[in-house]
Amino acid sequence: LPYAKFQSEPDETVTVVAMQWAWKIAPGVTDKNPVDFTGGSEITVPANKHIRFVVTSSDVNHDFAIYNSKGLLVAQTQAMPEYHNALEYIFPEKGDYHILCLEYCGLAHSIMSGIIHVN
Repeated sequence: LPYAKFQSEPDETVTVVAMQWAWKIAPGVTDKNPVDFTGGSEITVPANKHIRFVVTSSDVNHDFAIYNSKGLLVAQTQAMPEYHNALEYIFPEKGDYHILCLEYCGLAHSIMSGIIHVN
């Protein structure tokens, strides 16, 4: 596979909850129900560090897709209700990475976006 195999614990863990038609993102792991989870559509993480995203959904299937500043897809995983996917990635460059949904999730699917600021 073209993806790195991570054999160590991440430097940081981030919780991601998808919902029609937004992303809720916050540092750490939560034990809250996805509907009750609070977070914003943007987060800041360090460059060249092992980041684990714990991804779920509060309603329907979504796809958590991360694009670099050139518009290239660099990582993605499904966001599904009642299931947690772990996506691990090391951001090689500083800058803004955009989050889009790749799974059609309803009428406002095209405006479902977020930003990962990498410092």
